[in-house]
Amino acid sequence: MSLCLQDYNNDTSLCYSKCLSYWANQRGSQCYVTSNETYLPKPNAMKTRTVDAYLINTNISDSGIKQTINGMNTIWNVYGFNFSIESVNNTFSKENESFDGLETDPNRITERLQQHYDFSSSIEKGHIILVFSDMKNPYFGGIHLPNITGVFVASNYRNTSWATSHEAGHILNLWDKPYYSGEINLMTHGGCIRDNFYPTNLNEKQYEMLPK
Repeated sequence: MSLCLQDYNNDTSLCYSKCLSYWANQRGSQCYVTSNETYLPKPNAMKTRTVDAYLINTNISDSGIKQTINGMNTIWNVYGFNFSIESVNNTFSKENESFDGLETDPNRITERLQQHYDFSSSIEKGHIILVFSDMKNPYFGGIHLPNITGVFVASNYRNTSWATSHEAGHILNLWDKPYYSGEINLMTHGGCIRDNFYPTNLNEKQYEMLPK
């Protein structure tokens, strides 16, 4: 409910109404969607964010990393942001380290990562830290790591570019949009909406929240 209140200026009655409407209209595997929010701005200039990639327990290739970044830029260039890989650290890419069971705990994921990698250089440079690791949970795409300005992504997820783009949205000041609102966009979190539509757009309010 807190996500909904953030999105609709603390209008409790509206949030309860949207939640009830979702549960009343959701049918089986069919997703209840009322609108696909699309705001197409005209950014004055492109803002580049530098990315340092770190690999752990993954077989992702250089071309896979490039494909992920290209997919991110396809989404984020529309809103004036470009992501550029500066380095790829694969020292522990074959390390048999499991993060399964930690999907909702960014602090524990960060602590475990820091047992292998020193992120201080990336942090000092103000770079975004992008960690790739294979996961057993097929529904887990990634999670924001706020303590290190990072994103942890399942490299074997079926849509890695989308997952990385969504989590990067958190680094760019955006919060999750509740799936039960019926309105879908890049920041839609959870539910069958995310896993079936992979929306790539933002609404005007979200665009205004992005760093200037």
